[in-house]
Amino acid sequence: MSFMTFCSRYIFLLFVVCLSHLAYANEEVPIDAIAATVYSKAITCSDVEQDMVTMKQQLALQGNRNVSSKLLAKRALEQQIMWQLQQRQATKLGIHVGHEEIDQAIQKIEEKNHLQAGKFQEVLKAQGLDYNTYVDALKKRMLSNKLMNIAVRSRIKISEESIQEYYRKYLEHPKPRREIHLAQLFIAVQQGKSSQGHSLKEAQALAQSIEGKLKDGESFQKLVSLYSNAADSKTGGDMGWFFPGGLAPAFSEVFQLPIGANSHIITSQRGLHIIKVLEERWHQPEIGKSYDEVHARHILLQVPKQADIATKAKIRNRIQHLAEELKHADDKTFATRAKEISQGPSSSRGGDLGWFRRGQMVPAFEKAAFALKAGETSGVVESPFGYHIIHVIDKRHVNPNSLQARHDQIQQLLINAEMQTQVPRWLASLRAKAKVETHDCSAILTADSSAPTTVVPPVTPKTNSQPTPEPVAATPIAIPDASPEQSLLAWKRAWERQDMAVYFSHYSQNFQPEPRFSSVATWKKYKQRVIGNKKSIRVQMQQTHIERQGEKRLQVSFVQVFVSDHFRDKTQKQLDMVWEDGSWKIVRERSL
Repeated sequence: MSFMTFCSRYIFLLFVVCLSHLAYANEEVPIDAIAATVYSKAITCSDVEQDMVTMKQQLALQGNRNVSSKLLAKRALEQQIMWQLQQRQATKLGIHVGHEEIDQAIQKIEEKNHLQAGKFQEVLKAQGLDYNTYVDALKKRMLSNKLMNIAVRSRIKISEESIQEYYRKYLEHPKPRREIHLAQLFIAVQQGKSSQGHSLKEAQALAQSIEGKLKDGESFQKLVSLYSNAADSKTGGDMGWFFPGGLAPAFSEVFQLPIGANSHIITSQRGLHIIKVLEERWHQPEIGKSYDEVHARHILLQVPKQADIATKAKIRNRIQHLAEELKHADDKTFATRAKEISQGPSSSRGGDLGWFRRGQMVPAFEKAAFALKAGETSGVVESPFGYHIIHVIDKRHVNPNSLQARHDQIQQLLINAEMQTQVPRWLASLRAKAKVETHDCSAILTADSSAPTTVVPPVTPKTNSQPTPEPVAATPIAIPDASPEQSLLAWKRAWERQDMAVYFSHYSQNFQPEPRFSSVATWKKYKQRVIGNKKSIRVQMQQTHIERQGEKRLQVSFVQVFVSDHFRDKTQKQLDMVWEDGSWKIVRERSL
């Protein structure tokens, strides 16, 4: 898929800093006014403005430049509110994304795009995107996906009758099947006085207006960006791929539409939908040979990579004693011991690996598992992962075209269909219950409404014979002719994120610390300590004045409000800034 296609599909992923230039001399600049608070957590006007810039950039890439700033501001604010609500829920449920998960995701992207390890960063650079920016937005996507899986997907139950009905209707008699790629524009209808959304009458009027715009040739993705209330509006309304039966009955008409066609306005319990068919692909019937499967549990003791001979012998001796202990154990006993001892990812499930066939496990493990009878337990089995004890729960011979073989596939398809209903409903319930206060920051949000949007065209990398990774971006980066406001915002955000490398990059090579520091190195150590030991940081810049002192020098004064998890301070600050390496850098910093 081309880079431009990805750009058009992932609204929130492409980011170019293009804040407008405000007057310098003695003008008060509301750099950090509050747009809203969500459960007392602030969303600043600059947060909203950044999302507006992203949306404007995306729309410009689609050729849509004349868009109401008021409408963009409304969409951007709601997007920020929903993200804050998701973050809050993730914290309550103990959900987070670790560094290892990010590394694994990057590795999978490299493998999928046939890139050598470590080359992904170069490809992003060729596209004009920053690697840290990509990682930041990728982490957000992964956290959101985790949250949806735990909060919504895990609660969906599909009946056996539904699975059997789908099999009888679509798979029992194999024939070519059409799969379609869909996008939607969704208009929420209020479900109660306290819920978000339009009244039914308003929603119908808006849907009819949008339908008219589509008939006049307006971009579906543009209209999704501006009007859709679904979570997938961030990705151009992309719903994914669907087989017949994979959507609720109300949407069945879309499977009769040709590529590029839009559905009529479809009414569901949640609101109104317009669906577009983006692509199609045909699947020939899968008529394969029968095969054997094993349902097994295991206990794994891992061997550290740097373990010496004595350590390996100690681990092996331990698992041999355990294998003797469990030689005649029943399934319940084995599962209990697996939860207590196993070091594998399946330990929380009692070591349950589910059903697997030949070719899905490493050779040594597979050979031992298929040699056992149902109810039997192996001795010690060594694999590249460590030492295993395997317990076979059951075995079966599978016809690949049977309901038995297709059961899990159908179940996941029906769960995905239900997710299309449940995710927006769950998000709407979060929004309806949320304690949100909005404030007027129209001055800053409309300041650049007439300013031209800077469009940076994508650069085709030298590896353009290979699929291009999805572009993701989110944090400010320096660009030529950056405004002082832009540099100040980027410095403030790096401070709040406790990203010391980016934070220090906003200081000049000739930076002069206060006299109490003997050197820049001493100042840096102090900053790393006092910034790094905070759980959270929030910085507000009030009553800001920027005064030009020559072509390449500025003096900035402001009231700084600093809030962390255990400290609060309000200080009058003054920064001397110089134009250096394409952006404004801090050369002196003083507390008055």
